[in-house]
Amino acid sequence: MIEERGYDTRVINVSDHAEGFLALETDRVDAYSTDHILLYGLIATARDPEAYDVVGRFLSYDPYALMVGRDDSEFRLLVNTSLSELFRSGEILEIYNTWFDPLGVPPTDLLEAAFSIQALPE
Repeated sequence: MIEERGYDTRVINVSDHAEGFLALETDRVDAYSTDHILLYGLIATARDPEAYDVVGRFLSYDPYALMVGRDDSEFRLLVNTSLSELFRSGEILEIYNTWFDPLGVPPTDLLEAAFSIQALPE
């Protein structure tokens, strides 16, 4: 479908997000792909933020995690308990909104479902 419309379908590797967004700003590429929240951050710092938009469905759903020392079960329990409380209390949405409302990125239904799933009982 893309080729039918005359678009070149090559994929170009870049070394980092700055290079990828620069390639988009300078018309060397037609699109740049990475985590949607990173794309919104790049748009927020662009010379002309109104010239860009994040479009389409998510291309993947990747689990994120925190890494702690292997033999520190006490700290692991503290981290897991603290995170569960953030999810259970709803405070996680306040934290999310603090950082992402300024970028114009409301939480998706999928993200809110993930927050709910992570709200493990005490």
